[in-house]
Amino acid sequence: MTPDDYTAQNALRRLAFAAPYNPRTGEGCAGERFALTFECAGKSIQWHLPEALRASPKTAAFVDLLAKAGSAEHFIRLKKLPASITPNHVLQTLVQLRCACDFEYWSASCAVIQDKQTGAPTPFLLNPPQRKFLAQIIAQEQARKPVRVIVCKARQWGSSTFAQAYIFWKQAVVRRRYNSVIIAENESQCRNILNTASMLAANHPAAVQRVTPAPFMGSSKHRIIKESGSIIYIGSMNRPDSLRSADIKAAHFTEVGLWKKTLGKSPLDLVQSVTSSVLQAPDTIIIMESTAKGIGNFFYNAWQDAVQGKTSYAPVFVGWHEIPLYQKEIEGSPAEFAASLTDYEKTLWAAGATLEGINWHREQFRALHCDEWLMHTDFPSTPQEAFASGARRVFSPIYVRQARQYEQPPVLTGELQGSERRGKGALQNLKFVPSPDGCLRIWRTPDRPLIDELSAVGFDMTALPANPHIRDRYCAFLDIGGRNPNADYSVLTIIDRLPMLTGQPCELAARWRGRI
Repeated sequence: MTPDDYTAQNALRRLAFAAPYNPRTGEGCAGERFALTFECAGKSIQWHLPEALRASPKTAAFVDLLAKAGSAEHFIRLKKLPASITPNHVLQTLVQLRCACDFEYWSASCAVIQDKQTGAPTPFLLNPPQRKFLAQIIAQEQARKPVRVIVCKARQWGSSTFAQAYIFWKQAVVRRRYNSVIIAENESQCRNILNTASMLAANHPAAVQRVTPAPFMGSSKHRIIKESGSIIYIGSMNRPDSLRSADIKAAHFTEVGLWKKTLGKSPLDLVQSVTSSVLQAPDTIIIMESTAKGIGNFFYNAWQDAVQGKTSYAPVFVGWHEIPLYQKEIEGSPAEFAASLTDYEKTLWAAGATLEGINWHREQFRALHCDEWLMHTDFPSTPQEAFASGARRVFSPIYVRQARQYEQPPVLTGELQGSERRGKGALQNLKFVPSPDGCLRIWRTPDRPLIDELSAVGFDMTALPANPHIRDRYCAFLDIGGRNPNADYSVLTIIDRLPMLTGQPCELAARWRGRI
């Protein structure tokens, strides 16, 4: 591409950032919508309403009659309502109906949050990443599926705030006795989440729905919304006690990438204990969101399972270039700036960044002392960048990404167990016990017929003796770690050298990784 090509396409990308969006009229909002035009007290109103408003006969009849009447005044005459009913009463009724099925309208009209930059209370207008998040939720709801979403993200676009606000809307406005649980890494994050819910409740217009939160069962953490009977349970990974409940409709796990596995506490165990209380049914919600913090942890595994379609979670990635905040105007000629793009910056352009976004990226990179790993972790442009493994990499990220194309899941996961847990008995009567949490992963089982394996690697079968025997087929490499919970892991790797007979690389057969 020439510099002029970049600048021409950049203009289109900037227009996309400024695409019309008005949650009060419904313009540019998510989901299927229909137009409603009517007059009220001399004012013309044109709204694009969600199809969900016509889902029930009662609300559909109200909307259809208002559309037929053409005005709130004529609606009153057609319904033969008493003289005490004014056009504003009709409008207020429509507002209440719309708030119960149009989250974007409710968030702009009724939700007040703390502005990240000024700290002042401000209406909650969804930004593009939040609308991308919402679109995935609406798609699952319209398909009458349970909402299951996992979000890998760049920093500072309000994913936690959005998730909390959406669940709060369900609890306070849409449903009754719609209990939720929100889990963060520590108690401090939990208090921030509770403050968001408290602000939403304190500023909610009573004309739409009165919302009164109160301590639940004397707890300083949990809250109940008196009007709807919905309970907000709060918990943390560091203190996972008292999180079980028999009637949870929504679960929000925030900054899961920071959760660490320790002796007696596992992110997987905590998530499973909570989600087992959420029915696999429509109108239930489980949201898991985080910035990525390396590979091999619980969040990484959950993301990979979602991407590979192994779970019902829909993966949503939000890169830094999708966030309008991360833009910086170019001083000088945009064409000259485009001509100065490095090879890596051209990959950012290919990912969808604007030239102004790349300009911001340059400045932020310098602010982070040109720490590539930290930049990719906090402001990734792709999921591969987000899950960078560490700052001191031995291998180039490009080579790692190429190798991961051929990654295969193990055929078996579990543990070897003997007659006893300790002593000589630990090595007697060994048996393999399958377990998803086991430290032993096996890719090539040792019980496959040798003839079949030699054939699979392309060995010349005519040169085989009657009873072939291969010596020293497997090599084992052991790296012993420490014994305390914070020490390095002990890792035993088993390599199968059989493919080397035909000039192919050896293959990973099994690996045990754990603490001893």
